[in-house]
Amino acid sequence: MKTLNKKILNLAVFGFIALASSAANAAPTPSTPVASLSNVLTDGSYLDGSFYFQGENGRVTITYSGATPTRLAVGGQSTSPYPANQNYSTVGSTVQTVFGLPANPFVGSGFQVDTASTIMSGNVAHFLSTVAYQYLAVHFGKHELLLDFGASGVAAGSVFNIATSGPAAGLSNFRAYSTTPPPIVTPIPAAIWLFGSGLAGLLGLRRKSA
Repeated sequence: MKTLNKKILNLAVFGFIALASSAANAAPTPSTPVASLSNVLTDGSYLDGSFYFQGENGRVTITYSGATPTRLAVGGQSTSPYPANQNYSTVGSTVQTVFGLPANPFVGSGFQVDTASTIMSGNVAHFLSTVAYQYLAVHFGKHELLLDFGASGVAAGSVFNIATSGPAAGLSNFRAYSTTPPPIVTPIPAAIWLFGSGLAGLLGLRRKSA
């Protein structure tokens, strides 16, 4: 009887060790932000490029790459201050409220998806802006994701990749915002081009005559 009890005890200890080892080696669980746009995440728990939250109809997982936000907020249409519609100014007001920005912080009229270089299909999208931006609002299904990329922002021509999975999570609208006016490119006057061309021609003639 003592031998049997000892075997049972050994098996129990072995099973506990195996279970603990399996748990330790399991893939880490993504962060779980509260499904409220008033809950701005700044703790870096989303920096691994993946997180999930309890959406309107169940759990939604978001993965992203291409740029790393310093802050983000995500929520469903039943949470405040979810935008009433998807026009540029309404979504911009939501971004302003959520991130505590001063009044009228944005410049320009909003940057749209460059359809020639952007792929959007259901739950996967690649967003490309031809100008730099600091804030991005992504609408998917019954939800809104707001990203703050900090003062350095996202450079012009950079691609931001995002994928969603879960109920009511199909990607649809992107709205990018900038607090910094885009650089003004000053065109070179035509007279300077003509002068440069003429000078190059004269130099060429001198070389031939020499």
